[in-house]
Formats: sequence, structure tokens, C-alpha cells
Amino acid sequence: MDKLSLRGFFVCNKCRSNCFDGKDEIGPFGPNECPKEYFPRKQEIGCLGQLCDNPCELQVPESDVSTQQYINLIMYLGKQLNELIITEK
Repeated sequence: MDKLSLRGFFVCNKCRSNCFDGKDEIGPFGPNECPKEYFPRKQEIGCLGQLCDNPCELQVPESDVSTQQYINLIMYLGKQLNELIITEK
């Protein structure tokens, strides 16, 4: 991910239509594996709607991301930020 992308934290309809499940030297990947193996960094949704920073032809007007999914993402990002701060000191 070259830039910070909100869509990059979710497995959406576009991801499921383009990707396939598989494994590499790091572990499982794909639309069915990522939300299981990389939760909460990757969470399964339908579409981000107007919040999507990389919209596609499958975009719908409204996001179906739940409040709990946003909370999971914020907690994950907060933990990652704390780890970066600790390692930089």
C-alpha cells in the first residue's frame, strides 16, 4: 500500500470479485482468508460507499461498515501507533 487507504483495511465486494484464496511464504491470503487470518487489520464488508478512497464500478451509495468494525480498526491502528512510538524512543 503506497498511501494510507481506508479501503486497504477492508475486504470489499471488489476484492472478492478480483481475488482468489491462496497461500504464500507469509501465510494465507485472498478474500475469504484475509478477514480470518489478519483480523482486525482486514475486515470483511460489502462496500465503503462514499467513504471509499479507491472507488470501483461496484460502489454503492451507502457504506455497510458497522460501528464495531470502525472501533476494531481504530483500536488496531492505535496499538500499531503505540508500538511505533515505543520503538522510536
